[in-house]
Amino acid sequence: MQMNVTVATMLLQSMLERLENKEGAPFASSFELAALRFCIESLQAEAAVPSPTAAETALTETSISATKPALGQTGEGFEKEGGCNPVVGYMTQALLSHEDEPSHESQVEQPEVFLNVDSLKRTVPTLPGLTVCLDFGTAMSKAFAALGYGQPLELELGVAAGFEGFLLPSTLFIGTDERMYFGQEAQEKEDATGSEKHKRIDSIKSSISQWGPHTPDVDIAPLDSDVNPSQTIRLTKGDAIRLYLAYFSDMAAEALALHPGYSEEDSRYVLRRYARPCWPNPEQQEVADAKMREMLEQAQILADTFRGEWFGGIPLVRLKRALDKVRELGARPSYLVDVGIPEPVAVASGVIYETENARDAFMVVDAGAGTTDLGLFVVTKRDEVVTVHQVANSIRGLMQAGDKVDNLLRSVIADREGVDRSDTHGREVWDDLSRRLRPLKEALFTRGTLSYVLSDGTMGTLTKAEFLNDTRVVRFSQQIEDEFVRSLSSVDDTWLAWLARAPMRLKVVVTGGSGNLDMMQALARGVIDVKGYKIEREPLNVVPSWVQDSVPMQSVYPQLAVAIGGVNPDLPHVKTAPAYLGR
Repeated sequence: MQMNVTVATMLLQSMLERLENKEGAPFASSFELAALRFCIESLQAEAAVPSPTAAETALTETSISATKPALGQTGEGFEKEGGCNPVVGYMTQALLSHEDEPSHESQVEQPEVFLNVDSLKRTVPTLPGLTVCLDFGTAMSKAFAALGYGQPLELELGVAAGFEGFLLPSTLFIGTDERMYFGQEAQEKEDATGSEKHKRIDSIKSSISQWGPHTPDVDIAPLDSDVNPSQTIRLTKGDAIRLYLAYFSDMAAEALALHPGYSEEDSRYVLRRYARPCWPNPEQQEVADAKMREMLEQAQILADTFRGEWFGGIPLVRLKRALDKVRELGARPSYLVDVGIPEPVAVASGVIYETENARDAFMVVDAGAGTTDLGLFVVTKRDEVVTVHQVANSIRGLMQAGDKVDNLLRSVIADREGVDRSDTHGREVWDDLSRRLRPLKEALFTRGTLSYVLSDGTMGTLTKAEFLNDTRVVRFSQQIEDEFVRSLSSVDDTWLAWLARAPMRLKVVVTGGSGNLDMMQALARGVIDVKGYKIEREPLNVVPSWVQDSVPMQSVYPQLAVAIGGVNPDLPHVKTAPAYLGR
């Protein structure tokens, strides 16, 4: 076989997949695996290797035995043909010499998948003037559309998915039947298994939200075996995010088409914005924002390709093949994606336009499942024209929110009942408790008292006061308060002096799926000391007038506030307020 960079990369990828399997782990150390990943990334960067076609996959897998040096052979020819340096050639030879079994993926019949590329036949969005905002949440995803501020088009994603409501669970499930299930159906499939070891792909947004210079790229990091039981199809976290975004995009289009006068075809290719966390540094913002745009653009092609197939699950092998072909395309419908909007900026643009004062200050706290985002805004009103300014440097993001509270609740209950994770029984109880955290948390904070039954029959009761007084919960509450202070500390003292001047009060808007938690609501009350300035806070529960006219919307508005604000044509401009007040 003629060896080149493309084939060498595919060989190394195939080998890495098998070595990362538990059965293959003894043949390679963590350092060797890390070196192998480095070589693969280097080759991909050098040659921009496309994903293999079905024919290339078959060729690659069947050629392994022909290219593998015999045990003890020098491997010089292999190094020269593969284009790797001698260290890589030696490691490749040594590792392959222990691998006599054929690749699992070589045994899978590669189906032909024909991509629907209708989105590439256009250059501009349909329905001029209409904008959709996609809020990809850690626990729940939301979307909203509008022709302009005050001209809303509610998107009932749950209804479009065959269930009810405005929210779409941000989750996937891979069954032992090697089919992937989406949203509410994924939750039901996991519940039906009764297994603590076979889990949903949950909180997938955190792979992007918590990206850092030392975390692996989502397109390299594989899904763990507890969420991907397939022995034949390997998926990365990036694959999972793309597939969920495809489902999300499709449901948003279907929900828009539920409105009279909006055809199914026109609703598919409208201009969209996307809400994003407040990533803490410019490098993360640049990398993660570019990744989100790429994924959303590719997701539209996948959404068109699998339209109408989501329910009942889709064979994993077809999804994998489609993902490979989307990458091979290269082209993407970039005209569909407008801008990424920091979540507090989106909230500000929707919630504080109806101010009564000539000038007001607002602190926006958007608390989701995975992140808590904050930002300070000043609203001015002159001749009925409202202008919203973000105060420089105030937008911040804490990479913890509702999921952290879930984890704390699990620890508190486990400690109360003496759950020992060092033995098999304790791990089973812990895993079962992990699957039920969100409804348990909702019951605790809604009713004030939680009665629970663990999987081994242990019964107990926990009050909200007991939970909030736990030292770990107190510590997390203080972290949230400290982040609030850091956000305000980042602005110039002239702004702080104005905020501290009587009878001025800093209005705090708390939104998001975790906004009703006590530690989040506490951010809107009391006096706070920022660099010696005493600033009084008060909660602001302003709901836009047009939302008040919609009874179904009122109860879910805090969760939809980001998506609603994100469609506003007059978004606040980042860092447009003067650095010094009065200059």
